[in-house]
Amino acid sequence: MGSPVCAQSLSVTGCQVLFHVKAPTGTSDAGVPMFDPNVNRCVSGGWVTFQGCVLGGWITVEVIMIRAAVWPHYVYWAVALVLVASGLALMRGDRTA
Repeated sequence: MGSPVCAQSLSVTGCQVLFHVKAPTGTSDAGVPMFDPNVNRCVSGGWVTFQGCVLGGWITVEVIMIRAAVWPHYVYWAVALVLVASGLALMRGDRTA
């Protein structure tokens, strides 16, 4: 599914997101914590492409089952196409890097 740009364990990422809370600055309510996780922003183009294919397939099967397509279906098909195109672009970037 393409090599990830950077590798990091999901449990490590989850712990960093869970336990990294900044001081409440810049809000009108000082009691509201601001979450700002210090994690690597890495994605694998293959996984993004796979997610787009799953979403597109899911919507297609749903339309076949209910025998009707309404506007949200078209929106989610567009999102699926954007995911596939983004994933392919990321995979292309992985090869050139």
